[in-house]
Amino acid sequence: MERLPAPLLSSILAVAVPGYTEDLVPYKRKLPGELLKALALVCKAWLAVIKDIVSRFQASTLTLHFQTGSESELQEIQRQASDKGSQVVDLRICIGKLVPRPGFYRNSDAISLCKRDAPPLDGVDLSWDSLFQSFTNLKRLDLTLMTLESPHLWFFRVVSERLANLFLRTQSIWLTRHYAVYKAAEDWWRAGDQRGLRQLTIPTLNYDNCFASCAEFIRNVVKYCPTVEYLDGYVHSVRDTDVLTCRTFWPLTVNLWGDFCATCTNLREFNWVIAPFGDPFFEIFGATVKPHLKKLTFGINMFWDWEYYFRCCDEASGVERNAAASSTRPGYGVNATRVASALEGCPALEELRVNLYHPVDPEHRGFIIAANNDQRLFPLDEVVNMDAFDDRLCETLATYCPLVSCVEIKEVAPGLNRSLSPIQTFTDAGLEYLAKLKFLKTLHLRPISCTAKGLLKFLNNLSDEFAGQRTFELAVAGNTRALSMDFYVFLQELLRLLGDATPHELACAQQKFVLRVINSGEAVMQSVWGESYLSSLKSIIEKVTRVHESLRLRVVSARERGTTEFATILEFGIYTLSGEPSPSYGWCRSESNKIFVVKTYDYTSD
Repeated sequence: MERLPAPLLSSILAVAVPGYTEDLVPYKRKLPGELLKALALVCKAWLAVIKDIVSRFQASTLTLHFQTGSESELQEIQRQASDKGSQVVDLRICIGKLVPRPGFYRNSDAISLCKRDAPPLDGVDLSWDSLFQSFTNLKRLDLTLMTLESPHLWFFRVVSERLANLFLRTQSIWLTRHYAVYKAAEDWWRAGDQRGLRQLTIPTLNYDNCFASCAEFIRNVVKYCPTVEYLDGYVHSVRDTDVLTCRTFWPLTVNLWGDFCATCTNLREFNWVIAPFGDPFFEIFGATVKPHLKKLTFGINMFWDWEYYFRCCDEASGVERNAAASSTRPGYGVNATRVASALEGCPALEELRVNLYHPVDPEHRGFIIAANNDQRLFPLDEVVNMDAFDDRLCETLATYCPLVSCVEIKEVAPGLNRSLSPIQTFTDAGLEYLAKLKFLKTLHLRPISCTAKGLLKFLNNLSDEFAGQRTFELAVAGNTRALSMDFYVFLQELLRLLGDATPHELACAQQKFVLRVINSGEAVMQSVWGESYLSSLKSIIEKVTRVHESLRLRVVSARERGTTEFATILEFGIYTLSGEPSPSYGWCRSESNKIFVVKTYDYTSD
């Protein structure tokens, strides 16, 4: 390993060591110390290599932390800049002491979501001009650890014109507010090769006039960052627990959205939680090819205000109103049906994720945090038509996105809405289309309307060109009385089909896969009926294991705490001998030969 060229070695480590990367975009680089330490202990030669990697990382990365603004501190920072400046490609600037605000957002220590607990440095001259003269090879500038109200953000705008020639190599800018970057973006665009930044991260826009602020932001991106790959400021305001609560959103007009999609075709990922969830926007997005887009997420922002959006769009287009703006229009929000059209321009897509939300039952309204003020803004009515994620979407995916390896459609509050039901328009035909994706290795689906026959056909039709493990997880039935039996019928039919199939007919048995079928119903069944049902399953399972020796089965049932009585079946699993179930499933390797597993829970029958 020690004889490999440094760039090649770094590329190998990026694959072998989780968390290690030399790439400056899209994420902040970190050194996974413990993992690198383990490699360094292999032998002396590897120790020397790891030391060199750590040394190069430390030389190319610098954090300037202004805490007191004292003369001695400023002199020390100037010394660091002078000594290391020409080597630094990744510069991070922090002013003051940061105290994370209790909250529920990823990157919660980001300054945009924190307060300062230190003497103010707003009136201190930090000599930005002379400081930045040292950084001649800068590629990434991170200012997210500066308070939103700091006047020092203005330095960025003031000195950018004079320092544009020094920053020609800059690829990534992380800022807390938008006003400081537009002039700088223009300067880089004019002084450089007119390609602009690869990454622009601005967590907040002007909430007082979001419509105009967002329009200004997108127009500047289109004009001065036409080859941008990541516009990911929204990540800092997306709540971890539900992924649909986002304080950042883009209330764009159709025309401006068209300009953005036609120009910024180098995007690597996009999350619809910030964009208008409407058919015209889906169609425009798919009309221009984005050859590098690898990740696409669909979901509607819980904070989206359709009445405000339509009113602003009408005012911008000069439409006069005689009445209050409506919150519904054909093709938007819950009336949108053309989601699939957005996929037509994504030939390199690898990951497709869909996050669905349905109003939670009133008694479960506090499913996140009861004291959370944001929750008051959650919609009380349906915000999206889940039937838009249908067989046609799967067909479009198979036709236009042949490289897809991960498909996920999930609920953000599973189990907390008793009116949840399967997606009626996602049937066996949808699974048949997904089976055409040669590189599909991960499939997670909330309840859909497939049959046991359709699922088995999906498994048998999978391409053998992919030799790795495939992991499939789907839910069956729903949380209503009418759907409570669907899982049991489905499971019995699936096992019967497996038992009737010959080894030659069951092509999936020769592949490496793990299938988990979850009962999404909450109904507690009668104990006598349950015991009889389990008994009937055992005879079918005996036939399956006798005919297909390469398969492992798992039936997880539950009983009420303090009793031995059957309550429900939670899930069913099937995997091949070479398959490795996720540890999160709780399917212990030591119990791989154990088919029936019983868990104990507290149940409350209706």
